[in-house]
Amino acid sequence: MLVLVVALGVAAIVYMLALTPFIGDGYDDARYITLARSLAEGKGYRLLSMPDMPLETKYPPGWPLLLSLVWRIRPFFPANGVWFKGMSVLFTLGCVAVVYGWLRWRDGNEGKALLIALLTLFSPHVFGYGTSAFSEMAFAFFSLLALWLVGVWQKRPFPTFRRTLITALVVAFTLYLRMFGLALVVATLFYLLQTRRDKQVMLLVGLILVFVAPLLLRNYLVNQNSPYVQEFWLKSMEQPELGRITAVDLILRVVNNMRAYLLAGLPGAIFPSQVPLTYVNMPAALRIGAPWLGIDILLAMLVAGGLIGQILFRHALSDWYVAAYLGMALLWPWEPTRFMVPLIPLMFDYFWFELSLLGQLLVHRWPGWQTGLRRLAIAGVVLFILANGWVQALAAVATYRTPVVPPEWQARYRLFEWVKENTHPEDVLASLIDFQLYLYTDRFVVRELGAADKLAEYGVDYVVLVPYGGVQVTGDLSRFQFEPVRQEFPTAFQRVYVDEEAGIEVFRVEKGALLP
Repeated sequence: MLVLVVALGVAAIVYMLALTPFIGDGYDDARYITLARSLAEGKGYRLLSMPDMPLETKYPPGWPLLLSLVWRIRPFFPANGVWFKGMSVLFTLGCVAVVYGWLRWRDGNEGKALLIALLTLFSPHVFGYGTSAFSEMAFAFFSLLALWLVGVWQKRPFPTFRRTLITALVVAFTLYLRMFGLALVVATLFYLLQTRRDKQVMLLVGLILVFVAPLLLRNYLVNQNSPYVQEFWLKSMEQPELGRITAVDLILRVVNNMRAYLLAGLPGAIFPSQVPLTYVNMPAALRIGAPWLGIDILLAMLVAGGLIGQILFRHALSDWYVAAYLGMALLWPWEPTRFMVPLIPLMFDYFWFELSLLGQLLVHRWPGWQTGLRRLAIAGVVLFILANGWVQALAAVATYRTPVVPPEWQARYRLFEWVKENTHPEDVLASLIDFQLYLYTDRFVVRELGAADKLAEYGVDYVVLVPYGGVQVTGDLSRFQFEPVRQEFPTAFQRVYVDEEAGIEVFRVEKGALLP
């Protein structure tokens, strides 16, 4: 316990040193913060960045609701940027504490619980997302807490109403944080109904359904054309013109996703591998590649073996949850690394189970190896923790000691200042960095660049092109979408700002020239 407390204290310092004030590099963080501002200002759950301020129909409100506390305490942006990321730090440290407490309670093995907690704490992916304003670590905290609470609740023959209420609230809140919370809600309901069917179970199931009902009802009433549903059926979210998927396309998507998870997602969750896919959204300073060629395959086999074995034979709630979670992820048209982050502690658990099983087989075959294998395993884990901790500490100190704003952000700041000085407050901009541009300039911004009718519909006054790397499109997605419109209406766009080194351009829109 003392070791964990010391590790959390050291990690808290390292994490805080790594925080930067820059918001919007990951896109979703700026959207969350925009939604949080709407909630804090009492305007409802709306996209304040758009001229008509529509209701948010994509992301659930849980994480923006938590971030809205920052807007209420420190309402001045971008001075409060670090505070939003500080929320992730708190949930990361809390998540590690929950991992330790839950595994110690479940398995009665303090050493194993401590090792997996430390492995989680010093995971590069956990560090990367734990120092951002993304929702991953908050979701990890509440989902693991839910697994623990349900387990404790189930062990009690007559749980109190208060315990039942709290358990139901935490389980339901995971769905309010991320739509992947549906995996936990469904897994919990099926698990409870399979194991017990008394009045206490029916009460817990009923409360969970009552608590998730408002969100599901809102989604039904507001999301008649849900962005998630639209994206699911598209061949490419970044190229909607390619059309909708067929049954064959869906099968190919599942096969490709399964390959990505086996070669990158599973091994990358415990040891960021040499597969580039595991580096999406990960700072270069945190990329520790696999030391030997082929170790990715070995790691994938160990993690997949532990995962599949536990799901098939143990039937614990956590196994049902992981199975449902990965089932949803395999159907989704996006990269796996970010989806795996909330599962990292569970992946370490599966990896440790398979490694222990392998060790038992070796000891059974060669009994004299027992002490040596145990020492080798402990030494390997300790070296892994120290290596990751050292890399993270170096990255954090380097970030803290670098007072100079990175060149990319210097260019962004110049752009933001130009926009504030040369556009009117009521002007409408179009850009793929829509939420970031809104937060830093207080201008209305829409995301539609590739359709002249949308530019005309929103009354766009300026188009802002900033290099934007696509996941499914190679190169700059901004120009990929905008150039066809510019070529079709060459007189409608006049370039008024350019930063050649940064690849940034701003075009004023001659609205009359957009008419066909």
